[in-house]
Amino acid sequence: MSPAATPRRKKRAIAARHTAEKAGATLISMEAHRREQEDAMLAGLLARIARGEQEAMAELYDATVSRAYGLAACMVGAGAAAEAVIEDAYYALWQQAANIDGDVLPWLLHRVRDLAVGPAMTKTLPDLLAVTMPQTAIHHALLNLTVKQRAAIAAVLLGNPKDNTALAKRLETTPAAASSLLRAGLQRLQDKKR
Repeated sequence: MSPAATPRRKKRAIAARHTAEKAGATLISMEAHRREQEDAMLAGLLARIARGEQEAMAELYDATVSRAYGLAACMVGAGAAAEAVIEDAYYALWQQAANIDGDVLPWLLHRVRDLAVGPAMTKTLPDLLAVTMPQTAIHHALLNLTVKQRAAIAAVLLGNPKDNTALAKRLETTPAAASSLLRAGLQRLQDKKR
């Protein structure tokens, strides 16, 4: 390789890197612009929903359902449970549209998360309590739980916290950890029942 070839390669490499940086910056700029347009479109739909326009609700649903369902499916599994979560989330959006401040999508995804975490306390527990198990079997099953799992279940049974945040305060932990403890404890009780 000649000595003159090395500076040319360096120049080409620098030019290629500069071109790649410009292309990357352009893509980032295009993505930011796309998000701004989407946010504006969703905000317009939200305003129409607040006025009771069902067509706007359908458009917002079509624009956001894949993300809402994806989040719900990650948290509660695909299928009926995820569909129930997003149905409740969109119903809440319809009911509260006039009171939603800020971007719609973060509000909706936060609602999906809250609803996905909540079923461990609101749906599974009554099902579990409705099962007729001998008192000794229930006592034995509870003894096989960890102390923290028993505390989570007891907090729900005795204190009736409204959501995972209230449960977390009672257990002095994070909402995600409280929900996980409750879900794991209920699962172990269900396994013992079989």
